[in-house]
Amino acid sequence: MKRISLLASAFLFSVGFVACTDYQGDYESAWEAYADPDESGSKVPSTSVPSGMEQDNSYCKNASGEFVDIGKKDPATGCTCLADLSWKCPETSKTCTDAKGSSYNVGAIDPTYGCFCMNDGSWGNCVSCKDDKGKSYTVGQVTLGCTCTINGSWNCPSDVIDDLEDGDMTCNSGGRWSAYSDYENGGSTTFSNKISEGVFVVPFSGSSLNGTKFVAGLSDIKLNAGSYKYDPFAGLTLALRADETPYDLSSCSQFVYDYSGANHQFRVMMYGDYNGEKSEFDYHGFSVTGIAGWTTVAIPMSSLKQKGWGSKVALNASMIGRIGWEIQGTAKYNYLFIDNIRCVGADIK
Repeated sequence: MKRISLLASAFLFSVGFVACTDYQGDYESAWEAYADPDESGSKVPSTSVPSGMEQDNSYCKNASGEFVDIGKKDPATGCTCLADLSWKCPETSKTCTDAKGSSYNVGAIDPTYGCFCMNDGSWGNCVSCKDDKGKSYTVGQVTLGCTCTINGSWNCPSDVIDDLEDGDMTCNSGGRWSAYSDYENGGSTTFSNKISEGVFVVPFSGSSLNGTKFVAGLSDIKLNAGSYKYDPFAGLTLALRADETPYDLSSCSQFVYDYSGANHQFRVMMYGDYNGEKSEFDYHGFSVTGIAGWTTVAIPMSSLKQKGWGSKVALNASMIGRIGWEIQGTAKYNYLFIDNIRCVGADIK
């Protein structure tokens, strides 16, 4: 514990006014005062800590037991040790009471102060420390019975685009899933996904499929060209951003995902080419063989190619808008399930 106190003292001395600020006014800056490592201007500690890695006062400890100072990165994992400035308040029984006297149940977040009520009835993870009059307090000082504390917390990069475990239609970078077929082109292809709020529901219960909570998929696919003069098709698309603006995947070396079912084309679509404006729908892709069980496929970014019938366009990995899985022509299996989509080397946020 001697190391903790020395680190805390050295850290506070070096940054001058690192402090917890009171509850009212803008969430300014205790965090920005010492230079946010990711330059985001906000503190968002990782929700999970890698096995063997710990969080503690004024530093973080990695899996090898080595100390990593606040603001530094662990070279083995790429995780950064961030400063978590928060109030440590007296414990209560079942609820947390804020400076204005409002009570919150365990697990609730106080929207004004940005803190959540922990199981022991104390406030945790305040965005910043503030009292009820807008006054700032140095780490270690007490106001309203709460002590302003500084802790190290791990913020770890993740290459997971979506593992579907939350069961919703949104991926980790904010974009949404969708399903489609050749219907708008005159085709008669169908699948059995339910419709909710005007869109096809993509997540399926995964427990009976691959042991996870949810997977993305299409079921009971019936490919039928109808009046469409080309091969019938159906597929899944995942926008990487909510507003469908481009996402920079230039640091990604390969796409990796688990799948079961129909043969398909894994594809990437660049921003500005969602309707074939640049490629005439000849998107960069990779053909994947169908399989009855579950398997994992890894597709190098360099292996994504156009088929050649459309306009030739160079793939710009810094301008990716959507990724997708398309079943076209014929398929041995009438379903396709996808899970655990990753982009190796990228830090998905």
